Amino acid sequence: MTEETAELVLKKCMGHKGHEVVLVVTDNELYKFAMVFYEKALRMGIESVFVCMNPRDVHGEEPPEAIAKAMTHADIALLITKKSLSHTNARRNACHDHGVRMASMPDVDPVRVWHTLDVDYVKMAMHGELIAQRLRQSKEVEITSDNGTRLRMKIEGRHPMVDTGLFIFPGAFGNLPAGEVCLAPLEGTAEGMLVIDGSMAGIEKLAEPITIRVEKGLAVDISSAELCRYLEPFGANGRNIAELGIGINPSAEVTGNILEDEKATNTVHIALGDNRSFGGLINVGCHLDGIVRNPRVLLDGVEFPHDALWPEKPRPFTPPKGSHPDTGIILRTPVEDTGPVSTGLYRILFQNSNEAQYVLDLESQRFLEVNPSFSRLTGYDYGEATTELKASDLIPPDSRAKYEQKRESRRTHGTDRYTLKLSRKNGEVRPVEISVRKINLNGRDLVVGTMRDRTEQVQMEQTLRMQIKESWLANTRIHSLTEKLKNVPALSQKLLLAQNEKDLFEEALDALCDRTKLACAEATFYITEDQWLVPLYSSSSRRAQKVALTDDHPLPDSLRQSEDILVDGMRVVIPLRGRQAPIGVLDLQLDPHQLKQMSGNEPAQKSYLDILSTLVEMIALIVDGLRLYNTVKAQSVTDPLTQVFNRRYFEQKLSEETQRALRYRRALSLIIIDLNFLKQINDTYGHQQGDDALCAVGSMLTASMRGIDIVCRWGGDEFAAIMPETTLDNAATKAETLLHKIKEKEHPVLADPTKKVTYSITIGVSAIGDKILDEKTLMNSADEALYEAKRLGRDRVFAYRPV
Repeated sequence: MTEETAELVLKKCMGHKGHEVVLVVTDNELYKFAMVFYEKALRMGIESVFVCMNPRDVHGEEPPEAIAKAMTHADIALLITKKSLSHTNARRNACHDHGVRMASMPDVDPVRVWHTLDVDYVKMAMHGELIAQRLRQSKEVEITSDNGTRLRMKIEGRHPMVDTGLFIFPGAFGNLPAGEVCLAPLEGTAEGMLVIDGSMAGIEKLAEPITIRVEKGLAVDISSAELCRYLEPFGANGRNIAELGIGINPSAEVTGNILEDEKATNTVHIALGDNRSFGGLINVGCHLDGIVRNPRVLLDGVEFPHDALWPEKPRPFTPPKGSHPDTGIILRTPVEDTGPVSTGLYRILFQNSNEAQYVLDLESQRFLEVNPSFSRLTGYDYGEATTELKASDLIPPDSRAKYEQKRESRRTHGTDRYTLKLSRKNGEVRPVEISVRKINLNGRDLVVGTMRDRTEQVQMEQTLRMQIKESWLANTRIHSLTEKLKNVPALSQKLLLAQNEKDLFEEALDALCDRTKLACAEATFYITEDQWLVPLYSSSSRRAQKVALTDDHPLPDSLRQSEDILVDGMRVVIPLRGRQAPIGVLDLQLDPHQLKQMSGNEPAQKSYLDILSTLVEMIALIVDGLRLYNTVKAQSVTDPLTQVFNRRYFEQKLSEETQRALRYRRALSLIIIDLNFLKQINDTYGHQQGDDALCAVGSMLTASMRGIDIVCRWGGDEFAAIMPETTLDNAATKAETLLHKIKEKEHPVLADPTKKVTYSITIGVSAIGDKILDEKTLMNSADEALYEAKRLGRDRVFAYRPV
């Protein structure tokens, strides 16, 4: 990849303009590649922010909260990570609620990326829209292949998305490289056999096909043990048939990189797991795509012609000569004429120096010469250092600001000596002392430098500090414990001010692991969910496993036994007991220095454990209070009979959704539903039957709508539903489906269960448009539509269309 790729993405794909801020999100796996985008943005005069995190374990796993918040404050975000962040709540929140334009580039191949991005985006978008139009007109899709795929799925009412690679409107999102048409099949409708024979997310290119038997929308039998292990933590929702995608990028190929593979022509991809990003109902922490080669696509039993799906022949890829395997940057051979630097006695001194020495081109930051000591220190041999390596490749992220400062100062200050961190080829970071001098040789600015490894010196300094610290700790044991006791009242006040369980447990974790407070090494709160203890809040970066309450294990043991605290070496387990039932367990790893500080002092140990026990009892009581408050709060916005939202909450959400739709120019529809002849039902069968009718309609509305839709009981026999991201036509289609579903359902007569009764509804539909620009007009127009539907004879849908 060249810098031209970064410029293409920023200017063409993202449409950067004015003073918009660009956020580059990456991880330790791809930070070199992501740094190219960040540095290019800076050179283009774009205000840019660079954040790096640990790689996620699976596609769809949430980023740290700090990064999620940063995403909401940018105008443009580039997600250049090993695992995809596309199907995360953080991404959805930033796009939908804050209008951030985003492009995701998970596990992108730096060498191939220019080839896959260099396409005719307008032509690709037009072709994708033609496929999407055919999908919108269809009710069922069947995918077949010579390898054994025979998979049918319902798609009626689901809106296909075209990934065009052009993200220029507020809230726009997609992958780069782009080029696919995708949608979420209706949950529970997929049936048949799926044979993945290209590649699979998490496994890469397949040596053997993966066979999956699908029943009622779930992958019930999977031939790959590795894929089963990926899906196991996510339960049945992880096996949901989440996506049907059709690749339309003629420059993409099946290489084992799923980001590119799913865009390749002559392929479709089927995903397992989360589908909320495509308008589905499943929200789970994974989304894994599998590639089917050379498929046939049938819409309502009629084959979609191959030449119409993929009219262009694939464009072959030729790797650029001398491209860097990590960043894709085209390497330039250094100038050979370096004068006396490489000759005579100076060469002997240079090669045999015990210090790492080098000659660096100031402008390109490429190494022209390095000695053997440089290779031993950095881990890069001579060939790698002088052809592939840039000075910035040796700098870890936390030292990059200082490195850039020194690099700029080199133009005006020819000599300098300073300390810096150095990242070796194997990832190890070492402290070094650098001494440099700028020279001009044949009109070319060069830097002659020496690096000295300071690892032993730093270790000696740290050892000395530790010895001083241990001596100080030994003399302040009682004082330290007294200070911890002083912290308890202030901590109690903070915990009591927590607004929710998440804030409460995070505040508790901070107090438990802060060196100035309770000084534990690690702390994890396990919360009871059904028959499990689930690790929801932890200070550790390691992934903890949930534990069954019936297991023979220290965590559930602590809830079954009468003792409040179980101590095993450096581990302390304390149960969180609520007033009515166990809330969970606190699992602590004590700090070795803390234990050493209290060793031989039994009263100090007991006092310390008493503090921990008191803190946990307080947390349990606060959790009880928060849960009671949340229960009461939920009841305040819920209709007690039908269990849908009440009118007060509905009016608040209608105002919010209308403002959002108008601000970001998004679709928004409103439907009002009237239960026909409720008085007649009451008079004929009794008021209990009338209540049953209302509950049945409310339940069927809730089950039939999407997770983002908001259903409420408007009053008496009327219900209403807000439908974000839904056009008037799509809302009317959904209303027709609801009308027939409710009318076809039979219900027992409560007074005589041998008899059956059916209910019917009338629906009015309206949507934000040119003449409907506020919630009052939207509500009035939907009400008018309902009145017109009643006037025409009830049991029908009427859509309001202003003249």
